[in-house]
Amino acid sequence: MEFRSFPNKSLLACAALACATFSAPTLAQTWNNILIEPTEAYFHTLTGLQQSAGGKLYYSFTTPIGITQLRVETAGGSGNANLKVFRDSPNAVPVCDLRQLTSNEVCTQGWSDPNDAKTAAATWYVEVSAASPFSDVALTVGYLPELVALDHLPDMPFAIARRGAFQVDGALAGDCLEVPDGVGGIALPKTTCVPVGAQQTWHFQMREDNYRIQNVQGGRCLAAGEANWVVVADCNELDDGQGWNVLGGAKSWHYVVLQNVLTKTCVDYEPGTKATSLVPCRLGQADMPAWNLRGLGARFKEGMANDGSTFSLIAGTLCLGDNRTTAYLVDCADRTATRRYMYPAWTSADNLDYFEKDFVMQSGPDKNWCMGADANDNIVFRQWCEMSDPDLRWQVDLFSTKSSEWKIRHVRQDKCLVSKNGGIVAGTPIVLDDCSKTETTTRWRHVAY
Repeated sequence: MEFRSFPNKSLLACAALACATFSAPTLAQTWNNILIEPTEAYFHTLTGLQQSAGGKLYYSFTTPIGITQLRVETAGGSGNANLKVFRDSPNAVPVCDLRQLTSNEVCTQGWSDPNDAKTAAATWYVEVSAASPFSDVALTVGYLPELVALDHLPDMPFAIARRGAFQVDGALAGDCLEVPDGVGGIALPKTTCVPVGAQQTWHFQMREDNYRIQNVQGGRCLAAGEANWVVVADCNELDDGQGWNVLGGAKSWHYVVLQNVLTKTCVDYEPGTKATSLVPCRLGQADMPAWNLRGLGARFKEGMANDGSTFSLIAGTLCLGDNRTTAYLVDCADRTATRRYMYPAWTSADNLDYFEKDFVMQSGPDKNWCMGADANDNIVFRQWCEMSDPDLRWQVDLFSTKSSEWKIRHVRQDKCLVSKNGGIVAGTPIVLDDCSKTETTTRWRHVAY
């Protein structure tokens, strides 16, 4: 089964009147080739496009056999850029002829029926024309490769992040599957992704011909629940509702669907309640419910977006800051004091400890130093951020069932960062104290910028 963007009204009218001619560019026209590297991304973006009124830009690119979805789009900038896309010949009837009054056009084609023959390799011709002058427009061309059942996922923890279009950077996805402490049997809530925390960390355990997906926090498994909700339950090898097919591009997992073995439906967020549910898989379609399996590197990237991340104290409005010698509360707008990068801690020179457990935090103002605590519970800063230094190792623990509140625990001392004497004013020192305390001056919210 094939589906694609609808032609515009002018094409339909032309067909109805049996138009004798169709104006199109020819192969004699110079078409600038766009190369799409077959990597995790499968797309290429050109930026800064501009033309005066009546001007045209011509591009071409190729796709291999068996692709699942094609997507060509223009976005951004100013003016009015129209978009035409032809398959195999610029003299053919365009598969898309888009003439919005802006520079934002999207042409998609998809092939979803597994009984259909594989789509043939093709050359695509793209014409961007100026109905009125346009400038600073971006053109993105890309394809989603053939979807196959993945049986080679590495034995490592993943975060599972909801994806939009496949050519969007996976690290920018904002919502992840998460299991709050103590919750079982109800639909998983839509939850903002964080770069650390076992509640958003899952192991894909290969069974005979599908996966069991087990959460690191509590060890429960992703399952089909009542009324098509997606829940976690005690792991049961005999329960087909806990079996999952992972469909994606061969040898890649940046854009996959999670199909339940029992129901043959796929995981998505329900629009109304924003809870996780099972829906039709819509394979190949532009709104296919796809996910990004984020390994270690991708989670770092999310946590260090732009200029680092920080933790804001739940009580009051201030953030964890430092001056490389002291940790204290400071205005969150003070990027120098508050923005810090987080890296995985190492148990030895060549043994990586998973990031959802231990990490080191750089100083805000000096990235050559990291924050830690010594054996006497004093906050310290060490130069060069030695990742095997036990003084520098931290963990984050989800507080109770609040999915966005965290305890920042020093691994060796088993104590947590709190504001001294419950202070919430700027300059209040940050110290280590008993992690069992529940006051809002002991809890933090992670913020990535």
